[in-house]
Order: sequence, then structure tokens, then C-alpha cells
Amino acid sequence: MSDHFIYHNLYIIHRNPAFVHFFGFASMVFFFMTFIAIVAKLTDKKPGLVFNSNGVVDNSSYMSSGFIPWSDIIDVQKVTTYKTQVIKVLVKNPSFYVERQRGIKKYLAKFSFRTYKTPVFINPNTLEIDCADDVLDMLRRYKERYSAENTKAKL
Repeated sequence: MSDHFIYHNLYIIHRNPAFVHFFGFASMVFFFMTFIAIVAKLTDKKPGLVFNSNGVVDNSSYMSSGFIPWSDIIDVQKVTTYKTQVIKVLVKNPSFYVERQRGIKKYLAKFSFRTYKTPVFINPNTLEIDCADDVLDMLRRYKERYSAENTKAKL
């Protein structure tokens, strides 16, 4: 009985011109924004990740976090989201990285923070390395090396 109710309501909604127009418009806006993000990333000549003694500069995706100091990074982990392996970067002050974003990026950063407890992700699929394990290993090695050097310099 409930299946009949669901199918009947879906049929009514699908036949509603206002719903069809709204859904069509929303789909066009979504795909247009996705297209713009892809074109922007493809034409971007900046390196995807830059490691230095102060931290890492993330420019790996549309949702890049920019500069992340080693002192802000608590941990890095490989996770799978939507069948894609990414590097989850747990930071000391996640709200700073959320507030740094604007527009739809800010909304997506808030969603990531609520869902994964961090707004900072590095997408290795957009890098020349293209291997989450290699990126994770590099991040850990650089963090260990430069965190130790920065701690010695402060003493």
C-alpha cells in the first residue's frame, strides 16, 4: 500500500510543470557552476601542493585551503569519500579555514566540517602524483621534519 502511495506522489510531482521547471533550472545552475570550477582548475598554473619549512600550500582543488602552517596540523588521514581517496587534514582551528572561504565554498566547508570534523582536504587525484598514499607519506614526513626543526628553533 505504501509503495503505491509513493509512486502516486512521484507521478504527481513529476507531472507538475513548476517542479519540472525548478528542477531543470537548478540542474542547469549546478552543472554550469561545476563546469566553471573545472575550467578554472584546468587553466590554473599554480602547483597543486607546495611544501616548505613553514607549512604546506594547498591548491589541489576548487575547495583548496591555501596555506596551512605545520603548527596547525594535528593529523593527516587517508579517507574515501564518494569512491574517491582524499587526504583529510585535521587542524587545530577548523573555523579559521571555514571562515576563509566565500560563497558556496564556505557552505561546502561547513558541510565538510560537520561531516568529517575538518574543512581541509587535499585531493591527490588532481595532482601529478595521483596516489593518496604517496601524498599522505610526504605530508607526514614534511610535518615531522619541519615541526621538529621549528620546535628546536623556539628553544
